[in-house]
Amino acid sequence: MPTDDTRQALMDAALRLAMLDPAASLDAVAAAAGVGRATLFRHFPNRQALLRAAGRRVLGELEQRLEAVAPPTSSAESVRAALREALAALLEGGLPLQAVMAAPGLADDPALRAAARRLDRHLAPLFERATAAGLLRPDIDAAWLDAAFDGLLYAAWTAVREGRIAAQRAPDLLLDALLDGFGRPGRR
Repeated sequence: MPTDDTRQALMDAALRLAMLDPAASLDAVAAAAGVGRATLFRHFPNRQALLRAAGRRVLGELEQRLEAVAPPTSSAESVRAALREALAALLEGGLPLQAVMAAPGLADDPALRAAARRLDRHLAPLFERATAAGLLRPDIDAAWLDAAFDGLLYAAWTAVREGRIAAQRAPDLLLDALLDGFGRPGRR
C-alpha cells in the first residue's frame, strides 16, 4: 500500500473505531487499516497525532462541503434550503469529528480550533441571511446563536451515533429546532 493510501487508511480506521469505541487501541486501529503496528508508528508517533491528522482532514472535507452549498437568494425558502443543505453536510460529514474532539487534549488543539473557526465563516453568512429573511429573530445575540447552534449540532451528532434518531431525519430536526425552537407558537 503506498504511503498516502496507508495514512488515509489509518485515519479512516481511527475515525471509524473512535466513533464506536473512543478507547480503541492503536493495535485495533492498525488491524482495521490492514497494517502492522510498526507501520502505524512510521506514520503517526502516537494516538493524538493520528486523531489530530484525521480531525484536520474531516474539518477540511466539511469546509469543502460547506463551500459547495448554493448561496441562497433573499427569499426565506431559499435561505431555509441552504441552511438545511449546510446542516446535512455538517451532520453527515461531522460525526467522526465528534469522536476526535472528545479525545484528550484535542478539543483545545490550536490547528483543529482554527479549522473549526473556518467552518463558522461559512455558517455566519447563512445565519445573517436567515435573520434578514425573517427566519431568525434579529434580537438574538450572535454569540448565543453560535453557542446554541453548537449545542444542537453536538446533540444531533450524539443522537445519530447512538441510533436514537435516523441520520436522514437529523438535518430536518436540527433545522426545526434552530428556526422554530421547542415551544408552541404564541406561548410567550
